[in-house]
Amino acid sequence: MFYNFFSVLVIYIFFFILILSAGKFANHYILRLRNLSLGEYGLVGFIFFYLLVLVLHFFTPINNLIIYIIYFFFTFFFIKNLKKIIEFKKINNKSLLLISSVFLLLSITNNHHDDLYIFQLPIINYMQNYKIVFGLINLNDFIGQGHSFYEIMALFKLPIYENRAYYLLPIIFLNFFVIFLFEILKNEKNHIIKYFVYFIIALLIIRFNRSKEYGTDLPILCLLFYIQINFFRFIQYKEIEYFLRSILASLFCVILKLYGIISIFYLFAFIPILGKDIFQIYKRKKYLYFLISLFLLTVVKNIIVSGCLIYPITQTCFDNENITWSIGKEAASKRNEFYNAQVKGWRAYTKNFNNGEFISAKDYIEIDRIERIKGLLSDKDLEKIITGFILILLFTLFITFSKNKVKTLKINKSTNLIIIVFLFLPFLIWLIKFPQSRYGYFSYISCLIYYLTSQYFNFGEINRKLITSFFSVLLIFLLVKNISRINSELNNNFKNYKYYPIKEFRDDDYNSKIVNEVKFNIPTNSFMECGNIPMLCQASEEMIKSVKIYHGYYILENNPTEVIRHINSSAIYDMIETNK
Repeated sequence: MFYNFFSVLVIYIFFFILILSAGKFANHYILRLRNLSLGEYGLVGFIFFYLLVLVLHFFTPINNLIIYIIYFFFTFFFIKNLKKIIEFKKINNKSLLLISSVFLLLSITNNHHDDLYIFQLPIINYMQNYKIVFGLINLNDFIGQGHSFYEIMALFKLPIYENRAYYLLPIIFLNFFVIFLFEILKNEKNHIIKYFVYFIIALLIIRFNRSKEYGTDLPILCLLFYIQINFFRFIQYKEIEYFLRSILASLFCVILKLYGIISIFYLFAFIPILGKDIFQIYKRKKYLYFLISLFLLTVVKNIIVSGCLIYPITQTCFDNENITWSIGKEAASKRNEFYNAQVKGWRAYTKNFNNGEFISAKDYIEIDRIERIKGLLSDKDLEKIITGFILILLFTLFITFSKNKVKTLKINKSTNLIIIVFLFLPFLIWLIKFPQSRYGYFSYISCLIYYLTSQYFNFGEINRKLITSFFSVLLIFLLVKNISRINSELNNNFKNYKYYPIKEFRDDDYNSKIVNEVKFNIPTNSFMECGNIPMLCQASEEMIKSVKIYHGYYILENNPTEVIRHINSSAIYDMIETNK
């Protein structure tokens, strides 16, 4: 066990260095964004690694040879540029050590994300053993939904531990973001910006104190906050660099998950102040080429994997008659119907008002709006939504009524109105389309209330001793809660003590089936969970109708009836089994 603890420390530092080095490389040779901080280089590193994996996977699996070449290159690049990397650090060593220690504590866990065996691990295995597969989505539509963050994880395979350290990546992403926040606090003189950063740090500690919660929604939340901070800095300093950074972050939001497209409204908020200066972006050719490549290659990948520009939006999907490997419009429509119902309280309604009896997504969407509101209000997620609202409200009230008012830059009325509209729209769309806290809610409500307060009221200066005391209490809360969690995990896993905290993946039984001389594996003891079963693994036996191989590329054609049955079965499982 103690060997594993030491291994987590070494692996964490190694991954951290690789990502940081990739960010430095990408910015130096391609993006050329000015005055990035250490935390921002880390965020850029994730984006660059995504593009690198994306390009390579069109032509080859992300196999051990490619992984080790990338490790060698970026380790060498880090050592060669170590002095320069240390120089752009905008945070003191004590703060960096404290932040890193906290995140190392968070990384000590064997309680992984609920979706590990459904699509996280299958995506990683697929990326490492096959180059891009046409119609991959026909194996299980969960693994064809553009989970780009898990594609990045395919790069982080190690000897001995294989892919078992995958869970460190979301933690490291948050680590870089928090380093960026502390760099802001150390170097930023504007109180409006600093207070917003203080709020974000407090929110992250209170709401996201368990690493098990760090799926791909948390990186999107961090990117949304990153864009908003850049917006507040742009208001203060009028530098187009903040807009350029926000465009990159916004695009990555969209790539990670579809609802990330809401971030575009924050880009629109820059425009009333930017004016004609927005056209300066055309002078940054390498930066534009990077963005265009990132976007177009992602679209091409989506079409190859699913037959859709954006699955499961029906209008963006091709019919099977036009693209043989496409999952088809009917399947996309069915999955989209389920998602629309799910984000509007379907699961909670099934449990709390329908006695656990299954109600179809279509019937739920068509029932009286009052009934759907009852479903939403009975969802435990409501507590998180209320907590987020109360936190930002209390915070803004506190700084509004504090003494020693600070100077605040006020924007003229017409420009201010336009900006308020663009800041309000993300919250409005969230409220109408997907009112669940995981879909960026904390950033939408926080930015809107904070901006309104800063423009129509005067903020007072917060006592430094009070800030220190408050965050000391939060830090103690975070440490105690995670030490208690680790102790509990150790007690609950006494039989597997020696594997903690890097647990071994479970072994699942499976059957095999040959289709057109290609072997497919099917799990026998779990529902649609391929887990660590060798790819190609399909959710059920009849999913694949035929296979073609063209110049080494697999082209999978589905059985439409079986795909629809699989989607319906997954909905019933999600609504009934998870509510028991």
